[in-house]
Amino acid sequence: AAVVLPALLVWPSRSLLPVYAGLVALVLAASLVVPALTVGLMGLLTRVLPTGRALLLRMAARGVVRSLSRTGLAIAALTVALSTAVGVGTMIHSFRDSVSPWLERTLSAQIYVSPGGGAPRGARLPDSLLPTLAALPGMAEVVGIRAAPIDTPDGPVGVSAAAFRPSLRGALQLLGGDPARAFAALADEAREIPAVLASEPLAWHRQLKVGDRLQLATDRGWRAFEVVGIYQDFGSDQGHLLMDERVFLAHWQRSGVTGIGLYLAPGADESALVSQIQALATPDMPLSVMRTAGILAFSLQIFDRTFAVTGVLRLLTLIVSLVGVTSALMALQLERTRECAVLRALGMTPGQVRRWVTLQTALMGTVAGLLAVPIGLALAAVLTGAVNQRAFGWTIAFKVAPE
Repeated sequence: AAVVLPALLVWPSRSLLPVYAGLVALVLAASLVVPALTVGLMGLLTRVLPTGRALLLRMAARGVVRSLSRTGLAIAALTVALSTAVGVGTMIHSFRDSVSPWLERTLSAQIYVSPGGGAPRGARLPDSLLPTLAALPGMAEVVGIRAAPIDTPDGPVGVSAAAFRPSLRGALQLLGGDPARAFAALADEAREIPAVLASEPLAWHRQLKVGDRLQLATDRGWRAFEVVGIYQDFGSDQGHLLMDERVFLAHWQRSGVTGIGLYLAPGADESALVSQIQALATPDMPLSVMRTAGILAFSLQIFDRTFAVTGVLRLLTLIVSLVGVTSALMALQLERTRECAVLRALGMTPGQVRRWVTLQTALMGTVAGLLAVPIGLALAAVLTGAVNQRAFGWTIAFKVAPE
């Protein structure tokens, strides 16, 4: 299983089946090696203990090895359960640790305005609202965002357009392509082949690279667009395209904006500006005005709720494994009835027998915990790297939480 695992992870396929088979191979290999590692750890413990000291601990360590046919299975079951909890927990922490800075970087404006709750689906804000907002005191910059689904030969794709000023450029992290050349190409209206940025998920699913061309259905027919950069994005697992606002309006006649980002001047009163913007709302133009801090907190709250169920699943896994471990230990104690009787006859008190049994279970739990950490981190590495990329198309930085 350990030999098959690397081959499955590097299998030249975008399917999840080889990766899932690799996870099974990893768990199987870990389970099979646990008994041997247990023998090694118990032997190491008995060698480092002082001679003539800790007699009960020595007996407990040797008892674990002597009954390996039962203790090995119990330790392996507990190790797998704990390593799963470690692996999933590390994957979630890595994912959150990647999404959080991405959100902070992407939400570069201080205030965002969008159609309010009473607006119909797909509603847009009028272009006339942009200069009105720009005229408010304390406003440094107003960026309108235009978004629309556009047809491609492989199905529709979401396209967003904005004026890529320096404030907006800093919100994008390019994973492919030179930033200076990419943004210069985006702003070039006279470019023979218009430029676009592709999100990482879109590039993964459609196997796009910097320099590739993508056909989009414009108002004047099909037109080729060149991918000049690939940017990090966790907003959609299907992918997205970004282009300059002027290029978008030259190919699609879509009036109105789907959202507005407001950049405030230093020292501007954010609360007062929010109140002034909300006062611009009318029954025909409901407005949703949100501060960046509120959007960030709400987004992370949704993230935590999404993965809350994994905590329950991890708890159920541990409960099931503990039931199995307890059953194995109870069976082991029944087998040792005569052994315990002999120990009592040799002079051990009931309290010493209880301590001996407790030390055995403690050693088994300690071994399972020690082995679960590296195995769990290996599971997390596969989940964070191969599984997430093949399932969603985005790259997650592997981060280990100390707790």
